Formats: sequence, structure tokens, C-alpha cells
Amino acid sequence: MFNPQEHGPIVKFEPTLRQKGLIEKRTVASLSPAFELGIWEGYQFYSPTMRAGLSRFFSRFVEAELAYNFRFVDFFNVSPTLKGQDSILGLDFRDPYTLSYLEPSLRIYLTDSVLRPKNGAILGVVYDIMGLGGDFSAHRVRPACACTGRRTGASPSRAASRWGGSCRGAPGGAPIDMRFYLGGADTVRGWGLRRLSPQVFPDGCVPGEADCRGIPVGGNTMILANIEARIRATEMLSFVAFADGGDVRAGVNQFALNQFNYSAGPGVRVDTPIGMFRLDVGFRLNETEYARDQKIWAVHFGLGEAF
Repeated sequence: MFNPQEHGPIVKFEPTLRQKGLIEKRTVASLSPAFELGIWEGYQFYSPTMRAGLSRFFSRFVEAELAYNFRFVDFFNVSPTLKGQDSILGLDFRDPYTLSYLEPSLRIYLTDSVLRPKNGAILGVVYDIMGLGGDFSAHRVRPACACTGRRTGASPSRAASRWGGSCRGAPGGAPIDMRFYLGGADTVRGWGLRRLSPQVFPDGCVPGEADCRGIPVGGNTMILANIEARIRATEMLSFVAFADGGDVRAGVNQFALNQFNYSAGPGVRVDTPIGMFRLDVGFRLNETEYARDQKIWAVHFGLGEAF
């Protein structure tokens, strides 16, 4: 919060309208116009978007959704390091750009409750089909598995999540802000926000030197795993121990298991009427190629569960 070069979204306004039974009694239609203004490392941006979707439960366990998305992004205060590159890791940096894509998704709830699960697993996959007009043509697949278990009394509850993703694009790749990044309060918590990612460096900058800092540009393949043990101390206060692991690669379906990044640490949760507040301190457990200019620890604040 004290470094505006890495802030992330500053303002995001996203009202959502929902109507059940618009087509038939079990179908839910949704419409979400949104506007976002933010700062990522290397650029600032504003983005109006529109999302329209239809979702339906086909049993108590299976939910399917089909959504259409339109996105316009205009960058400003762009780093010369990005402007000077016509093609970065297959990336065509277009300013501004428009994107039109379909987003089918499927979720399977093998849990005791859909809304507030305490035991069980949720399986899901989201498939973004970009190229229905706009400046980019790409496919992005994001499978996920989240498991949770809880015991009564003072025993800890446990939650685990595994995520993977692959993005395949035509020449020009996918938009820089829709590529895969790790690091931050919701992913690998021993890293700063989006710092676990392929990077580009300014001319004359030697990676590894103290005054050389790269700009994350994202990758086309991502894998992430988290596990937490949560112990409730009071009705509002819980303590957490967590471990995270993940990696992002520039290529499609490219994996480097010997470069997998691990972190662990403690955390605190405060459950309030307006939501769950999180404070986590993550420590990197190993050194990889992305760790050349990174601190060994990171502090993260968040709202809501990490996963």
C-alpha cells in the first residue's frame, strides 16, 4: 500500500444485476457493467467492461454458466521498457485494445453446503475463448480444485486449493493484463504482488544488481497450490499457518518443476460483519530464477478468504 508503482486496482465499480427465471425457472441471468482504474507495475490503466451471463444448477452438485465479456483497456504512464518492445515473450503490447470473448465454466460441488462449505471439495474449470472481434485471439483454460475439512472443538480446520492454467494465443499472444501472474495475498504469499512472473528489464539493466528491477509481463502457463491450517481462538479471531507453491512460465504448457517456488508463514483472520480481514506474513523457502531482485519475505493484507 506504500508503493504506488505496485498498487493494483485503485477503484473498481462493478454492480451486478441478477434475475432468476428469465428464460426458465432454474436459470439465473446476470448483467455486470464495470469500470476499473488502477496501477500495475510498468503502466496505469482504465477499463470499462461488460459481462452478461446465464447460469443453471443441473443438480444439487453441478452448476454450469455461459458468459459473454467485452473489455476495453486504455493504458497511460507506460514504462519505456514496455513501449520499446514490439514483441515480449510473444506479447503484442497494444494501447488501447478491445477484447470480446466467451467464458463457459463448470463447477461441481462435492460439499456439505454450496454457500458456506465446511467439508468436501469443489471442482471447476473456466475456458475463455477470445477472438470474437477485438484485437486479440487466444484461448485460456483455468482448472481448479478446492478442498476443505473441519473438525469440532479446538482442532484446526484445513483448506487446500490447487490451480492450473494454460493460455494459447495466435501471433500477438494475449493481453498483458490477462496473462498469468503469481505473488500477492491470494497466491504465493512469500512474493510481492505479481512479482512471480516472467519479466523484462530496461536497457542497460543487469538482472540481479541492486538497482535493477524488472517489469512483470506474465506468462502463458501457471500452476499454483495452497494449503492452510486454521485455528479459531475466539468467535471473531483465528490464527493460520499456510504453505504455498507455484510457478509461471512464458511458454504454452511449459513446466519447470525444478524452478517451483515455495513459501510459508503465519497469518491472522478477523471475522467481522462486513467480511473476513486477513493479515499474512510469507517467507520464501527456496531460490529460483525469479528471486534475483526479491526480498525473502512479504506482508499481505486482504479481505475475504485467500481461496
